[in-house]
Amino acid sequence: PDDAMRMALLSAAARGVDVTLVVPEKPDGRIVKLASQAYFEELLEGGVKIAQYGDGLLHTKAITV
Repeated sequence: PDDAMRMALLSAAARGVDVTLVVPEKPDGRIVKLASQAYFEELLEGGVKIAQYGDGLLHTKAITV
């Protein structure tokens, strides 16, 4: 996520909102995987849950409130 999205996710989690980020278990490339996982530790420490989708490539970009 970009900085604004990352901060919004962390802010919502800090307010007690149940935030779950769904990412593909196997991204479509090594660089994509490294880039997306670079934020995992910060998000997890901030209370954001991360679920890995394992039934194929997940290319959806969506937010549900």
